[in-house]
Amino acid sequence: MMMFPEGLLFLSVCSLYGTLRLLGPLDAHTFLEQANDHIDWEAVLRHEGVVYTRPDSPEFHQPLVMFSSEGLRACLTQARFEINMMASSNPILQAGNKIPRITDSEQASSTLTDLEVALYTCPGLVDTGEHLIAVARKL
Repeated sequence: MMMFPEGLLFLSVCSLYGTLRLLGPLDAHTFLEQANDHIDWEAVLRHEGVVYTRPDSPEFHQPLVMFSSEGLRACLTQARFEINMMASSNPILQAGNKIPRITDSEQASSTLTDLEVALYTCPGLVDTGEHLIAVARKL
């Protein structure tokens, strides 16, 4: 998190839904077999906007707080910030995907990068990246 002299706040937080999208590509069967040992699974199923990992979870190197875009928006609004922009770190391609044919092609890599940049603020995709990024101004 950074606060600029003009009063702008720039922050990046773990995306709840973007993190959950990793379950498939990472074949995280052990996480799913004991999901409530790692995260407040009931909070996830209730679509709560802010979800905490379990402090003693072996899946997470440290306790995390994960946000949906709605949850982050609510927290910033409650703290009296006006959101100027909300974005996703990687809305199209999640980590864990093996993409050797794309990375071996300069044109394909460039096109994928252009797509990610074009869509990173798309409201339907903001929750899909692994991190939510926000720029806000204190009211």
